[in-house]
Amino acid sequence: MIFALSTTHEIALATMGGIFIVFSIISAFVIPAKNPNFPGKGLPIYLVISVVLFLAMMSTVLIFGKESKKAEAQPAAAASTAASTGDATNGKTVFTANGCGACHTLKDAGAAGMVGPNLDEKKPAVDVIVDRVTNGKGAMPAFKGKLTDQQIQDVAAYIASVA
Repeated sequence: MIFALSTTHEIALATMGGIFIVFSIISAFVIPAKNPNFPGKGLPIYLVISVVLFLAMMSTVLIFGKESKKAEAQPAAAASTAASTGDATNGKTVFTANGCGACHTLKDAGAAGMVGPNLDEKKPAVDVIVDRVTNGKGAMPAFKGKLTDQQIQDVAAYIASVA
């Protein structure tokens, strides 16, 4: 997922993650080595700092870990133009032959996978499908090199036409 984020989002997530890790290492190894009674009387302060850092980390993930909605919201005209470059009939064959249904739900293909998005509900635009199949995302592997450009266009046309 991190590869799909903008540079600013990656930097924010990496910075907050780094702060959280440094705090953890210091409080688990460095300070106890010098002061075996740590946190001792400072327990309330330590707990407050821990909770604040935890909340900051979760907030950073919620704010900067989201994808831009622009990538998924495509005008219908653009989707129909892109769909015309693929053959939906061949796309169904590509979808089933490459095990897409093992991860994705798509009623037309008889697929009920639960790992990836439910394509019937998500109704992704052709451009988004082409990008995800080509480059992968999260747990989904990239199919660039495994499928031809035409096969990718075909499967995108198929999904867009039946989802």
